[in-house]
Amino acid sequence: MKKLYYLAILLIGVEFGLFAQISCNCQENLQKMIQKTELNYAGFPSKVSAKKGVVYEKLKTSLLEKTKQEINPKACFGILKQYVRFFKDKHFSFSYREKSANDSVVLSIPKSFVNKFNLWEGVWINEDSTTKIAIVNTAPNVYKALKLEGKDSYPKGFVYFTLVKKNQHWYAELFDTFMSNDIPVSTKGNLLFIWNFNIWARIAPQKASMEEVKELSTWRNHQQGVHFESLNKDFFYIRIPSFGNNDGYIQSLVAQYHQDIIKHPYLILDLRGNGGGESGWVHLLPYLMTNPIRQEKSQLRVSPENVIQKRNDLSGYVIQELPKEYLKYFPDSIMQAYRQAYEELPKTTKKFYSIPSVQFPLDSVSQKPKKVAVLFDELCGSSTEYFFYLLKQSSKVVTYGQHTLGMMDYEGMSNRTELPYRNYYLYIPISQSSWTIKHPIDETGFSPQVILHDPKKYWIEKAMKDLPKR
Repeated sequence: MKKLYYLAILLIGVEFGLFAQISCNCQENLQKMIQKTELNYAGFPSKVSAKKGVVYEKLKTSLLEKTKQEINPKACFGILKQYVRFFKDKHFSFSYREKSANDSVVLSIPKSFVNKFNLWEGVWINEDSTTKIAIVNTAPNVYKALKLEGKDSYPKGFVYFTLVKKNQHWYAELFDTFMSNDIPVSTKGNLLFIWNFNIWARIAPQKASMEEVKELSTWRNHQQGVHFESLNKDFFYIRIPSFGNNDGYIQSLVAQYHQDIIKHPYLILDLRGNGGGESGWVHLLPYLMTNPIRQEKSQLRVSPENVIQKRNDLSGYVIQELPKEYLKYFPDSIMQAYRQAYEELPKTTKKFYSIPSVQFPLDSVSQKPKKVAVLFDELCGSSTEYFFYLLKQSSKVVTYGQHTLGMMDYEGMSNRTELPYRNYYLYIPISQSSWTIKHPIDETGFSPQVILHDPKKYWIEKAMKDLPKR
C-alpha cells in the first residue's frame, strides 16, 4: 500500500475558518458527572457494590487528578469517558459534539487502492447517492473513509469516519461525534452498515448487486431500511433495521400491506442490526399476539430529580383526559396505579419505586399469519431487546439467530443531564427493567429459541424451512 500523506489538519468550522480557543474546566465537569450519577443513575447501587466500591473510589481519585489542569474539551472527553465506561451500561452514555472544535484530517487519495479487494477498501456511495467516499487502509486494522465527491463543503480527502478493529470486532469513529459507546459496523456483501445509523454501497472495484442496490434504496429519504414484501404464497417478509424516529412510517406500511400480510400463513420479521429507538414494534403486535401482552413494572431509582421527572411523565395520564382510542390500554386499574404513584412518589422512603406499565389487550387472535419467525442478531439492542422479551408471551412466535447486544437492564436514556460544558451530552437511565436484579442481560443479551450458526445470508432460508414444522 502506498504511503498516505497528511495534507492538512484543519480546525473545522464555517468555511474552515479559524476559531478562538475553545476550553472547558474538565474537573468541574467530572465532579458534576459524578454527583449526578451517584444521585440519579438506576444502576449505581448494584454496580458500585461493596465488592466494587474500592475500585470505583480509586477510579474517581485517578480521574479527578487527571482533570486538574485539563482545559481541552476533546482531551477532557477522553478522561470523562473512562468514568462512564466503568459502568458497562450502553444506555448510560456520554458524547461530545462540536464540529468547530474537531481536529479532522484531510488525506491524499491513493491511486492504486481501487484495484485491490478486501473487507473494506473500495469506492462507496451513500443511500441518497449524494456522497462518494474511498475507504483506504492507513494502518494495521485501521481504515479511513475519504471524501471523493459530495454536496457538503468539506474538501476532497476529508475523513468522514474511521474503521478500527477491537477484540475481533469492527467499530466506527465518526468525525463529528465522539461517543462513550463503541459504534459497531457490519457488512452484507457490498453493503456497509454503521450500526443502524446509515448505509454505504460499494461501487468499485466491483459493483453492488441488483439485490444490494434494492436494499440500499430502502434507506433513501429517511426510510431507514424498512421493507415489506411477499416472498411467495406462504411467506410474507418484513425488514426493520431501526426503530429510530420511524413509528409513523412503520404504522403507514402496516396499514398499506395489511391485506397482504393476513393472506400468508407465515411471516418473517427481520430485525437484524436493529439497535432500537422508539416503539414501532407496537404496530406489529396484532399479527403476533395469542393473548394479552403484559408489561412488567419498571423500578425507578428514587431521588429528588428522578421523582420530579417521573411525575412530569405521569402527569399526562393523571391530570389530562385521555383520547378515547387510548382507553382500552388504560383501564381503571392502570389509571388508579398511575394516580397512586403520582401521589406517593414525593413522600416515599423506598430506594426504588415500582412504576406501573401499560398492558396490550387482545381483541382477537389473527388467524394468519399462524406462525411468525423473528430474526435477531448481536446488534439488536434497547427497545428491540425489550420487544424480544415481550414476544415470549406469544405462542405463535419463534425467535431465530444469535444472542442480542445486551442493552436493556437499565431503561432508555432519560433527558439530557446538563454539564457545565454545553457541548457535552450525558444521559443517565433512571429506571431498571423488571428482570435486572435476578436475571440481568447486559453482559449476555437474550438468546433466541433457535440458534443459527450459518452465515447470515442463509438465515431467512433457514427460518422458512423450519417454521412450518413447528
